[in-house]
Amino acid sequence: MCAALAPFPTQAGLHDLQRHLATAEEGKLREIVALVDSLPDRGAADGLIAPLRGRLQKIKPGRRLNTTRLLFQPANGLIVAVTQWRRGTLTLPRQALPCLAKLLRGEMGAEFDAIAHATEGTMSDDHLALLRAGRLLWPRAAAIFAQAPMPPEWPGMTGLGLADFTATVRPLAVLLGEAVCIEELVQIGAGDEDFSRKAMRRCLARAMMTVSTLPERGDAAVAGRCLGMLLAVCLERLPNQQIPLLAAGDLTSRGHDPAPRIAADAAIDASLDQAQARLADPSVAFSMEDVHRLAMLLETLDQPGPAGRPARKPRVTALRRALDSHCRARFEAEISTSLLPGIAGLGTANSASSLAALEEVARDLRRLEAVGRSLGSQAHFDRALSDCARAVPGLATAARPIDLARVVEILQGPEAALAVLEASCRVVNAG
Repeated sequence: MCAALAPFPTQAGLHDLQRHLATAEEGKLREIVALVDSLPDRGAADGLIAPLRGRLQKIKPGRRLNTTRLLFQPANGLIVAVTQWRRGTLTLPRQALPCLAKLLRGEMGAEFDAIAHATEGTMSDDHLALLRAGRLLWPRAAAIFAQAPMPPEWPGMTGLGLADFTATVRPLAVLLGEAVCIEELVQIGAGDEDFSRKAMRRCLARAMMTVSTLPERGDAAVAGRCLGMLLAVCLERLPNQQIPLLAAGDLTSRGHDPAPRIAADAAIDASLDQAQARLADPSVAFSMEDVHRLAMLLETLDQPGPAGRPARKPRVTALRRALDSHCRARFEAEISTSLLPGIAGLGTANSASSLAALEEVARDLRRLEAVGRSLGSQAHFDRALSDCARAVPGLATAARPIDLARVVEILQGPEAALAVLEASCRVVNAG
């Protein structure tokens, strides 16, 4: 398949490859993405993976960082395709990114190339390396985007107008100005809540100061988008989603400025809009991290506090039901399409790698189960796991009983694993 990434002779050939990759196994998809990222001239190969963004969002493979990818890394969760982008939403149109990268490269010159050299070989899932590289680029980009006029090539490259440029580049400037702080808070984790809350409050205060210096500082819509996008990213990325909401409430109560609270409400609504759309579209894949974070957000919105508004309650309840249904259906599908067929294949060639993959499937199922139980489906998961455990011993007569027990231990604990081990041994002895 790698040879197929040579120049594409026809558009039909590209479509055939895309259809093939749509059902490719996860490991092969990671290999193709890594190869495309390594090409000096991506050309048609870049279009090869464009329709696969849903699957890539689920598996979240590490991507080789070039300067453009580093530049927009803090805004990843806001970037949408041209067909999905709507004016006034807290999103960034993907078609605008090449023009903005070109603008920045023109302003920074050799400095941009030096950062590109410094980030060579860095992967997007190496968070420490990402932060080191981001310290070099994000503050400079923020300062340039905060004051840059619309470049003459903007309409031709993007199909968008002046108002769209302002609504894209100014919020990006505010977000990039605080990207280092957000990345540091992500790496701190959920441990020190008091420190994180103070840091988040300072982050929002700086962002409000930046907004007050923008050329459009009198435009309330631009200010709202700037703070709203910043808070939307914080809700998406911070381990404790209450932190940005509490910080916004603190700033509003102390300064009597409603802007942070209004922006927080807009960010919450944007997060719920995105979740609702994704849950309604079966072709969109959630990563386990996405599932977990949505459950956390819904729990936060269910509790008394700055985000727990009565008017939002019906929507939160409906989304909890939708997420519960998603978790139950996904759990059953993963068991029937990944876990049980994988167990049936144990004991054949490549058993060691097959077992490792099965263990990862079992861990994902356990994480999915934990979210589902928190949403109220305890009985469903008890029943599904019991059915699964009963099916295991007769599936893989060629497998070592200890391997089967290991998978069941991850799913149900040591007692269930011991029962499977004893049942498997009986099957082997009877044979």
